[in-house]
Amino acid sequence: MSQKSISSLSSYHRHTQIFDSKNYPFLIRQKKRYLNTKPYTGLKVLLNIPLTASVLIVIDILQTSGCDLCIYASDRFLKIDPQLLACIEEAKIPLYFEKRALESIKFDVILDCTAEFHDHHPSLGISELTETGSFFLKNKKLSYPVITVNDTRIKLLECSLGTGDGFIRAFSKLVTPDTHKQSFIIFGFGRVGKGIVGALLNKSKNIFIVDNNESTLSKIKEYGLQGIHAKQISAVEKAIAASDVVVTATALENVLSQYEKKYFKGKILINMGAADEFGPQFSDSEVLFEKKAINFTLEEPTLIKYLDPTFYGLLMAIDFFCYTKLPNLVHPLPQFIAEDIFIQWQELFNEPIPFE
Repeated sequence: MSQKSISSLSSYHRHTQIFDSKNYPFLIRQKKRYLNTKPYTGLKVLLNIPLTASVLIVIDILQTSGCDLCIYASDRFLKIDPQLLACIEEAKIPLYFEKRALESIKFDVILDCTAEFHDHHPSLGISELTETGSFFLKNKKLSYPVITVNDTRIKLLECSLGTGDGFIRAFSKLVTPDTHKQSFIIFGFGRVGKGIVGALLNKSKNIFIVDNNESTLSKIKEYGLQGIHAKQISAVEKAIAASDVVVTATALENVLSQYEKKYFKGKILINMGAADEFGPQFSDSEVLFEKKAINFTLEEPTLIKYLDPTFYGLLMAIDFFCYTKLPNLVHPLPQFIAEDIFIQWQELFNEPIPFE
């Protein structure tokens, strides 16, 4: 089945007209290179990242590269727009909704999210998008190399700035635009937690932060914020009781199970990680958006300008698989490349990273 160029379809342009090309300069650069060289001709590539309108741009660029592309449509993070799926189908790109349907297909490269296809054994490697997936793969014996943008400052642009902005936009849509009237308790002060707190500080001054790292808690105090150690159970429960909104951003499964559920009664509960941080004591219906990150309720969950460097790095990993021999381990995108991308992005957009 011959694929059509997705960017030649009117439905592609209806979905992507919300994007200004000035906001994804790195992907534009990548597309120009691919147009000239078709570097991945002959490669079979599986794309497994949450299907939003911005991902259509990634699909277009992958088609330009010459690869034989397949897409896995997962609904783990969001309900996929049927019109977006129709656009992909119109382009005649193989689209799969069940993992078992892919078991007999041998891929050269997998562009993965949360290590869903870690057991698929691609011939060249996996480019992993997320912190959850990178952590999982680091603890596995691998038969292929992995490259992750997660261990670079590029991900600060997406996870801190992008997620913080997306959290505020989604909270305003789902709960109230009057964020300044709410009090918050945030679990986790990593990249996502810092981004959410940084975005909230422009709206609300009543914020508790819970973390399990003493060094992190010292920095929280230096920033003039209220920090509590996760093991100080009674202090945490008191802070939960005093808050209107409970937000998890630890990347740890079931992290709230150590606290009595009664303290969460009447609170707005939000899980901003890929894992179920609330755990089995909370049903999906008790947590906003059924325990999925609330920014995925938006047409543009993370603005394309924050995703652009991450997607650029995700695709750049394919070059390393093709032209270098890597050990079967998890490797960060080379730091000198990631740092150059980060500096160029900052020169263009000049947005400081919260608490860096």
